Amino acid sequence: MPSDPYAQPPTYYPQVQPTPMAPPPPPRPQQRRRAPKVALIIVSAVVLVGLIGAGVAAYFLTRPQPTISLSSSYHVNGTPAGATGTSLHISGQKFSSSSAITFLLDGSPMSGSPSVQSDGSGNISANLTITGDWSVGHHTITARDASNYVTQTGVAVVIVQQGEASTPGPNGAPPDDASFKINATISGTLLGANQTFSQNEVDIVTGHPDPNGGTVCQSEDDGQPHSYHQSTVNSGTGYRETSTYSCSGTYKTGKLTYTETLLNDTIAFDSGGTCTLTSPQVDEQLSGSYTGNNTFTGTVTYPKITAYTCDSIGAYFYHYGAQGNWTGQVVNS
Repeated sequence: MPSDPYAQPPTYYPQVQPTPMAPPPPPRPQQRRRAPKVALIIVSAVVLVGLIGAGVAAYFLTRPQPTISLSSSYHVNGTPAGATGTSLHISGQKFSSSSAITFLLDGSPMSGSPSVQSDGSGNISANLTITGDWSVGHHTITARDASNYVTQTGVAVVIVQQGEASTPGPNGAPPDDASFKINATISGTLLGANQTFSQNEVDIVTGHPDPNGGTVCQSEDDGQPHSYHQSTVNSGTGYRETSTYSCSGTYKTGKLTYTETLLNDTIAFDSGGTCTLTSPQVDEQLSGSYTGNNTFTGTVTYPKITAYTCDSIGAYFYHYGAQGNWTGQVVNS
């Protein structure tokens, strides 16, 4: 059979034998032992950090962390207050035990601070007397023990002028907002007459809230007419005087002033004739200070008043001028 001239010779593919793969090497012994070492190191670090943290926590829990509180008999808008001569009570806890305590005013050791020592439990209790070195205004008090542990939070206090916030005035005077009476005894000399005189009066102090202080008047200073009869005078005839008074005066920080003004005055003589004051005139000026033991002392002046017109020929009237001293005893109203 003739061969096909277009036939393609058969293709032969060589057969290749696969090369067997070598098995992976076994893990090295040291690689198998590394993981436990790392874990051990991590656990040790955690334990160490835990121990350090516990130590720090124990330190902060056991170290002194002092605190104080403050009380006073006087207040300004709810804040403890005081003035020179008054006391503040301080109590505290968690100071170092049996340690000397230093009180600080606005961060500096305060003058006149008492010697205070904490007890075995770190507690303190003390009275602080306010001195004149404490300036008027708002302050913060802290405390420090001998181991230099300081209260982290201070207590506020307001220092006021003596007499304000119901505090005593100088020498223990009544506070500025107190109301009371003064039984005053006045003695002096009539100017131009070379005569002495003595008389009594009651000055009424009416207290008001800070910062105004009190006012001072007498009961007759009400703007209403008041009359009295004088039986005889130098001319040998009596008269009836009808007077109207007003007042002004202050009481603050243990000091008192009082001014009485004669607004209207009419003199009707028993023998006939009238004299009338032509304009308001100052009738009395008094000032004084509290000296202790419920006592005020001071000076007084009565200006001479001559501003009268009279409707009868030869009639005249005037008030002598005078000056003197006075002493008064406080009487609670």
